Amino acid sequence: MVSMALAFTLVHPAVTSCLIGPRTPEQLDSILDGADTCLDKATLDAIDKVVPPGTVLNPADATLDAPALSPEARRRPIRPR
Repeated sequence: MVSMALAFTLVHPAVTSCLIGPRTPEQLDSILDGADTCLDKATLDAIDKVVPPGTVLNPADATLDAPALSPEARRRPIRPR
């Protein structure tokens, strides 16, 4: 799950960096092991079915106007690594 979460964050067009906060060396190892994980289109499509791009989960974010979440930009491109 850690690898998948990191890979999902890194491929999102609105994300410019990922902040990690391991508390133990084991957690850091787990995060670093996942740094090379890439999610394919089928996996990203499956995630989008669970939580469609642009879904507001926090009501406090309802006023956020992020261009990366506009309808045409909601699809995450697969970036080569």
